[in-house]
Amino acid sequence: MKWLLIVAASVSLACGCSHVSTQGAPGEFLLRLSPAALGTQFVLQQQITVDAGGQTRQIEALLEADASTVRLAMLDMGIVRARLSWDGTTLRHEFPPQLPRQLDPGRILTQIQLAYWPQEAIRAALPQGWTLEATQSQRVLSRNGVAEIRIEYLQGFSHEWVNVRDGYRIRVLSMSQNPEP
Repeated sequence: MKWLLIVAASVSLACGCSHVSTQGAPGEFLLRLSPAALGTQFVLQQQITVDAGGQTRQIEALLEADASTVRLAMLDMGIVRARLSWDGTTLRHEFPPQLPRQLDPGRILTQIQLAYWPQEAIRAALPQGWTLEATQSQRVLSRNGVAEIRIEYLQGFSHEWVNVRDGYRIRVLSMSQNPEP
């Protein structure tokens, strides 16, 4: 459990710096796109590596998405330690109480949606001053013309999330459990 807390703190640090917040400080936002807007479905087994503050941590996750729900389970040695689900209306989550309160399931959902949802759906949800530039190999989320987040696509569903401003990386290696769309 101690290992999960360390990883959670790293993820919390990483997510907390991305300017995607439920508290809504000026200029911050939270994506809550409909699962149906994804336009496909997938089941992914993921190895997530967080490089933040000079430390590297890893965690396993299972991510499922279809037209009705997005589900994520974070695992420690094969045991589910935290989970979230989003049905387009309600974000449900079960996180151990000892996790830092800054570990916000809404931020995690935002990262998932920025990486996998269609760019048109993301652009339609961006607040004023935010833009999304996208190619097949990357996405760059900018605020007032300054790059904040860069997502570099690797192979399949794998990607690297780079917070340009705050200097951390999250590498997500995904293995699809179903045929790729």
